[in-house]
Order: sequence, then structure tokens, then C-alpha cells
Amino acid sequence: MRRLNLFAGSAAATLLTPMVALAQVTTPTTFNGFVDQILGIINLIIPAIFSVVFLFLVWKIFDAWVLNGGDEQKREEGKKYATVAVFVVVLMVIAWGVVAMLRQSIFGF
Repeated sequence: MRRLNLFAGSAAATLLTPMVALAQVTTPTTFNGFVDQILGIINLIIPAIFSVVFLFLVWKIFDAWVLNGGDEQKREEGKKYATVAVFVVVLMVIAWGVVAMLRQSIFGF
């Protein structure tokens, strides 16, 4: 359990480092600057969520088909988790595309 907490703390520190650097940027003076900062934060958060979902998907597949390969109930549960995780990844790709499209078309960044 201690290793898991150490890993989670290290991962959080690594993922939040860009946020700390972003906090040192000067305050935006225009609406476009404000929107650019918000979209920049969103563009930092989305890959972090991608990585968490991917790790969850890999763990559930490993758990269902490698560790508990003989248990039919665990395999069915693994199939459900895998289906939901793939669906969530597709939704996240769509969201990231919409943010990029809005950023490019409306704000010209």
C-alpha cells in the first residue's frame, strides 16, 4: 500500500508541474488571452485523463484475462470494463477535437 501511495504522489507531482509553471504566467489583459489560458489548461488536463484511462484499461484487461483467466465472471467483468474504457477514450478524443476546433476557428490560436 505504501508503494501505491508513493507512486500516486509521484504521478500527481509530475502531472501538476505544468500547472505550477502555468501559474507563473502574467494575468491576461484581454478576453482572448483569458480564453487562451483556459484552453491551455484544458489541453494539459486532457492528456492526463487519457493516461489515467489507459492505465485503468490496461490494469482491468490484465486483471481479467491474465490474473483471473479461469474465472468466467471476471472475464465478463473485464469485457465490460474494456468496452466502457474504449468508449470513454473515444469521447475524450472527440472532446479534445472540439476544443482544438473551437480554439482554431473562433479564437484563431
